[in-house]
Amino acid sequence: MKPLIVFIIILSAGSNIVAAQPIVGLGELKIGMSEEEFLNVSDIKGRRIIPGESTGALPWEVFLFRKTSDSMPTKYRQDLENWKIFSPDHTQYEFSMAVGVKDKSGRDLYKTRMSFYKTKLVKILVDIKSESKTFIEIIATKYGAPVVTDRMKNEVCEDDNGKKTEYNGGSMDFDWGQKAPITASVFFSSFCGSVVGRYEISDRVGDWELFKIELDLKKDFIESNKKSKAEASKL
Repeated sequence: MKPLIVFIIILSAGSNIVAAQPIVGLGELKIGMSEEEFLNVSDIKGRRIIPGESTGALPWEVFLFRKTSDSMPTKYRQDLENWKIFSPDHTQYEFSMAVGVKDKSGRDLYKTRMSFYKTKLVKILVDIKSESKTFIEIIATKYGAPVVTDRMKNEVCEDDNGKKTEYNGGSMDFDWGQKAPITASVFFSSFCGSVVGRYEISDRVGDWELFKIELDLKKDFIESNKKSKAEASKL
C-alpha cells in the first residue's frame, strides 16, 4: 500500500497546474437533472425498472432497481439501527454502467447509486472497488488538486497460518470543490491489504438537506418504536 499513498500525495501536489473544470456530473449524468431526463440517458433508456432492493439474481447492467419510501423491504424494519428510512421526496436508483475506466480484470462496469430529492438528482455514488488510484489520477486532471484527509497508519495482520504481514491501512478522503455548489470526492479504505473505494459527486446543499431529513426520520421512528414496546410491556 505504501507506494500507492506516495503516488497520490505527489499527484495532489503536482495537479495545481491544472486549470480546474467546474464539477457538473459524470458523463451524461448531471447533478440537478430530473428523473425523466435520467431515464432518457442513452445508457439508461430502455432498461426495465424493478421496484425495491437490488438482488443478486438480476444483472445490474440490464435492470434499474428503484427504491422509495414505499418499496423498502420488510426485513429492514427488524433491524432499526441499520435500516435506512427514505423521505417521501427521495428516490434512489441502483444499476451498473461503464464510466470509461477499466478495472484490473479489463472490465469497465461499476455499480452506481443515484439519489433524487424532490425530483432532482443530488448524488451520484460509484463503487470503484480497488481502482481508487486510477480514478484519483483522472479526476485530478479535470478538477485540480484535491483536499486530502489522511487516516492511514501501519498495521500488522495475521493470516490463518499465523503469518504476519505489515500493511499501511486505514482510509483517505480526496475532496474537490468543497465550497462549490457541486462537490466530488474519492474515499478509499484498506484493511490487511483489502482495498475498497467509492467516487461521489453531489449537490452540496441538497444532499446535506436530504441526509438531515432522513436522519431525523430514523431517530423519530426508533423513538416511536421504543415507546410502542414500552407501552405494550405494561399491558
